[in-house]
Amino acid sequence: MSKPTKWTPGPWRHVITPGGWDGVKEDAGPSNICLMSLNNPANADLIAAAPELYEAVASAPILSKYHGQRGFDVERFIEDYEAWRVTCRAALAKARGE
Repeated sequence: MSKPTKWTPGPWRHVITPGGWDGVKEDAGPSNICLMSLNNPANADLIAAAPELYEAVASAPILSKYHGQRGFDVERFIEDYEAWRVTCRAALAKARGE
């Protein structure tokens, strides 16, 4: 069993402050995650995607349950795999600022 995370729960979002600084803020709450230097949007995008990237990596073991099994439900495996791929692609797109 894994330990609970200690960081501010996601999702997070890239914000630009009134002064023009790039930052990261809790999407649905008041918490500021970090404030960065001016004109640094790529780093802010990557940091804002951190909760989703963590989730994508943490969910990968769902696929390992099929390793070495005989007679497992192929359709279920494909569903799990496709769901994991969607999670990964969305997290990577957010990290790239897309």
